[in-house]
Amino acid sequence: MIKIDKGGEVLANRCSEKCNKFRQEKITMRKILIYITFLLIALFLTFSRQIIFVGNSNERYLQIECGEYRNDILDYIQNNWMNFFADEEIEEYAGSDIVVGEPYGVYSIDKEKMVATKFPIYVNGKCVQVLDVFEDSDGKLTWSSTISEDFLKEIDELRQKEGKYRFETKDDSNGGAPTLNIVKIDETFPRSNQDTLYSDINKPILKIKVNDRDEKKESKDVNYPTEKNITNGL
Repeated sequence: MIKIDKGGEVLANRCSEKCNKFRQEKITMRKILIYITFLLIALFLTFSRQIIFVGNSNERYLQIECGEYRNDILDYIQNNWMNFFADEEIEEYAGSDIVVGEPYGVYSIDKEKMVATKFPIYVNGKCVQVLDVFEDSDGKLTWSSTISEDFLKEIDELRQKEGKYRFETKDDSNGGAPTLNIVKIDETFPRSNQDTLYSDINKPILKIKVNDRDEKKESKDVNYPTEKNITNGL
């Protein structure tokens, strides 16, 4: 028979108290660690949203308002690109790439909507024309292009800028030609249309290699319209 004196009983009680205290401290520490972990996660998510918000509100690249366009327009451009250029231009561009940039839209202030979609075309880093592909009265795709040197220079200058811009046209109240302006969008005021589409006219959506003129002479359709507008870009 084993006897435990009072001193041993007191020692056992003290050990039990220390063990309980240690367990409580361990549980408390675990709760603190869990709390700190959740706090860090919350701070990280909040900080991440702030970074995204700042990135969206201070765009450091070019964005141009654009409208929607038919998917088959790019096929049309690729299949008929030789009609957009004179024979001497094709000979001059031989060995180079004809680059079609992302399109921009033309917004009518009077109609309060996009009324056209234009495709800038570059050769050797320079805008050589702005292409407009649209439906004719019979519902078939046709085209016209702008080759005004002053307007093409404006396009090249715009490509060097940052921020959001829009091409705006307005009818002349006296019956004259409508005006076209490139307007910088003030992001300090909320836009009424949150679904606005943007493009970067610097980004290529189509590249066409220009080969020797004689190799593709048959691909040019003489019956195709070859209208070129020397205007302000409308």
